[in-house]
Amino acid sequence: MSITKKVQFTVNKTKDIIIDLHYTNDYSKGVFWSYPNTKTNVGPFKDEHIAIHDAKVYSTYGTTDKELLKSGKKPWEHVAAPVVKYPINPVTRLRTKERIDG
Repeated sequence: MSITKKVQFTVNKTKDIIIDLHYTNDYSKGVFWSYPNTKTNVGPFKDEHIAIHDAKVYSTYGTTDKELLKSGKKPWEHVAAPVVKYPINPVTRLRTKERIDG
């Protein structure tokens, strides 16, 4: 059994966000947060102020990854490395070491 507390805050001066803070019966295990009606909990955090700050950062930027936040890029702007294709050898049916460019 856990104890749940609802918290509301505003991000970008226009968007109201509601989160649930979850406390276990053993308070030493920390505080978790989640969006209402979701099964995913984020945490544990030492206290509710840190959990609320984490929820605000995630709600604003879509990530709490410090490297992405420093770069100023949004998570959806992150460009993955190009896919390298290696042909299959018809005899051994294994991939060869010569790469296909293009």
